[in-house]
Amino acid sequence: MSSIVMLTMIENIGIIKSLTNQGIYRIVHKTDSLGSLLPAIYAAYTDGQFISPSASKLLGGEWLGAVRTSIELSKREEEVLLLFISGMTVSEIAKKLYRSIKTVSTHKVAVMNKLGIRKDIDLIRYGIEMGWIDVRK
Repeated sequence: MSSIVMLTMIENIGIIKSLTNQGIYRIVHKTDSLGSLLPAIYAAYTDGQFISPSASKLLGGEWLGAVRTSIELSKREEEVLLLFISGMTVSEIAKKLYRSIKTVSTHKVAVMNKLGIRKDIDLIRYGIEMGWIDVRK
């Protein structure tokens, strides 16, 4: 795959499908919020795929909410990630999962390394940009 992020105003379904057929799987429509741009950039960085909500609707919704990355998280890493970005501390996650604090911390660090994230706040921002955290509450 190429690492192209396509920012477009195109609303022609044929052209959008042609882009995906040519291997361009990071498409952000200009009518989407700027928040859609960061996940597309993350997808490009990780050789993943991201189609913004408006572009997905043009494709008949088959990509709605689709974010596909080549980053493989273990089931436990994914669980720790989701609990952490939901606001739980490493200690709270350890209690909930019946694991040691060190084990949970190791999983969290592994996730951050896989995502190329260095700070906890960036991990939370990633969760927001991916739509896993609703900031409108």
